[in-house]
Amino acid sequence: MEELHKVARAYYDNGSPEVRSLAHGFFYSLDTDSDSRISVAEFREFLSREGYINSHVNNFLFNELDRDRNGALDFNEFLTLYYVVKTQNGFCRQCWRCLKGLYFTCVTCFDCPTATTFDLCPDCYSNPNRPTYHPHKNFVDSGLLLRARRRSSADHAPNPCSSHAVQQLMQPAEIQPHNNCQPDSQPVAGLVVIRYILHSYFCVFFFLFQF
Repeated sequence: MEELHKVARAYYDNGSPEVRSLAHGFFYSLDTDSDSRISVAEFREFLSREGYINSHVNNFLFNELDRDRNGALDFNEFLTLYYVVKTQNGFCRQCWRCLKGLYFTCVTCFDCPTATTFDLCPDCYSNPNRPTYHPHKNFVDSGLLLRARRRSSADHAPNPCSSHAVQQLMQPAEIQPHNNCQPDSQPVAGLVVIRYILHSYFCVFFFLFQF
């Protein structure tokens, strides 16, 4: 999480005064007792108020963000949440740790507009004994997926399909059809949930950053 924090802080430091004001405004909207900290109770209250209750993931997310382990999020720690939400790194769907750096994602789910992305950390993906409950087998690392999307854009392909682009790069066997994706009936309350909750607050902030 330390690396994510440094990146998040760098984006904030290079933002305009308006961007910084928006960030502070949202932070204090969560800080209901005005003590300049977001307690775990305030964090849970916000997610609960929005209808997203998953105590395991929410607690894990809070603990990951709480760098000094004092039971509350200061503004610097809150900025990490900004970055996690924007980049949509999310959580490993096996061990539930926050994804940092490269990870593996299901291309079929990634390309499906009605499905939640299914991501695994390198340790879980490489574990031969990991559960095989996910219906798809076409996984690639996030770095390769980014390069595949870039190649599709360079070729001026309308609505580029990641599965096709990855196939061009690596030619994996048995690329699954796009229409085989399955909507996730219980989206993870970490990244997937929070990005929708916070969208109205963050859209201007991240647009100006021009990721």
